[in-house]
Amino acid sequence: MILAAGHGRRLGNLGAATPKPLLRVGQDTLIGLLLTRLAASGIRSCVINVHHHAARIQDAVGDGSKWGLQVCYSPEPELLDVGGGIAQALPLLGSDPFIIANADIISDFDFALLRAAVLGGADGLLVLGHNASARPRGDFRLQDGRLAALGRGTGHTYIGAALYRKRFFSSLEPGVPAAIQPLWTQALARGTLAGMLHAGSWIDAGTPARLEQARREATARARTARAPRRRRRPPASG
Repeated sequence: MILAAGHGRRLGNLGAATPKPLLRVGQDTLIGLLLTRLAASGIRSCVINVHHHAARIQDAVGDGSKWGLQVCYSPEPELLDVGGGIAQALPLLGSDPFIIANADIISDFDFALLRAAVLGGADGLLVLGHNASARPRGDFRLQDGRLAALGRGTGHTYIGAALYRKRFFSSLEPGVPAAIQPLWTQALARGTLAGMLHAGSWIDAGTPARLEQARREATARARTARAPRRRRRPPASG
């Protein structure tokens, strides 16, 4: 499931005029980059929740066939927050467990790792990465594969990718707005929230400054890819 229903208020006028998932980075949109990565990992079907500029997102993505995916939508006439949005979409999510991905996160994370993950006694598994400047302490500590609250220490930051069992959301009523943080707190207390560390790159493109950073990095990668490679000279014969 791709979370794409937010207003994008942190983006100011950018988010008001254009739905955040359709903002461009390099040659693609944020949601296009994510769909490409999901398809490359072997995922074949996905649900997208929509609210702000819902019709524009649906028109842009369509049925997902451009990416080799089957896409359906979970419309939210009233914005339901993350927990409520997932709870409403559960009937559309055939598999259990299922993957969650934030539309405004750009990363080189391989979602095949989540597809292959074994939850064991956990009800959810969050992917953590290096701490961004906006969250220098991170969100969670990772201890022997389980997540714990930060306390006074420093941990790692959630990068908007997770694997959940449907029962993780069983306390939520479909159609009722609900944040996901209380569910995380309860799972931390039970010891049923697992973690996985991603050592690669990621960026939350949800603010103008970080969106611009992502665009600069995409431009730099494109220039590097276009640059001709120098041929190595054969060693001189003796």
